[in-house]
Amino acid sequence: MISFDSVTKAFPHNGSGTTTVLRNLSFDVRQGDFTCILGPSGCGKSTLLNLVAGFLKPDTGSITIDRKPVQGPGPDRAMVFQDPTLFPWLTVLQNIMFGLRRKGLDKAECRRQAMHYLEFTGLGHAAAQYPYALSGGMRQRAAIARVLALHPMVLLMDEPFSALDANTREHLQEELQNIHSAGKETFMYVTHSVSEAAYLADRIIILGDRGTVAHDIEVTIKRPRKRSSTELLELKTLLRSHLAHLPCCMTHTTRKPAQP
Repeated sequence: MISFDSVTKAFPHNGSGTTTVLRNLSFDVRQGDFTCILGPSGCGKSTLLNLVAGFLKPDTGSITIDRKPVQGPGPDRAMVFQDPTLFPWLTVLQNIMFGLRRKGLDKAECRRQAMHYLEFTGLGHAAAQYPYALSGGMRQRAAIARVLALHPMVLLMDEPFSALDANTREHLQEELQNIHSAGKETFMYVTHSVSEAAYLADRIIILGDRGTVAHDIEVTIKRPRKRSSTELLELKTLLRSHLAHLPCCMTHTTRKPAQP
């Protein structure tokens, strides 16, 4: 489905060199899997998603989806950010309809599909409200409904629940697990949370030194998962053990040689 082949990405650093965020990264993501990307700050998790989204291009190597190279953003992929990106001048329903109208659907069909995904994410009652009237959790659900309505093959999620309170975060994790179970989308989900990765993922990739794959873990715990189960607790212990051997923040800077 998604294939990373020897991907390297670096950024300029204070005009005196480059910071390598991902180095010679190679792995595949299977269709329909829920893959969590876990790791310390600065290890390249968000950069990885931006490369798949087509917002960035690798310096070397390639990324393909169904054997087609990623050359820029496309309708087969959709991104959900930490901060919900809704148009404040549109109602919740109009926000969901916006992308559908751009696909050429007539207004009645746009409304039908938009309402379907609002009901699916528990926001049918809020269709006529504006984003300012919603809680943080409701705005994030609206953002998820908007991308689901576009039927992307790949859902990219960059710490979408990290700014929410614990109860709302757990509730949305449960909803996201249900969405994944009911659909065929492939998920790539960036998180700092061991508990979140263990609860959601079919597979957990831990990025390590200089943006390489430190650990690649298949999660075989059956769904629906219980947060207090022995299997989940053991998995969280394993993940914390792996992370404990990595520094809390990682960047690798190559400086330009001084001018004579």
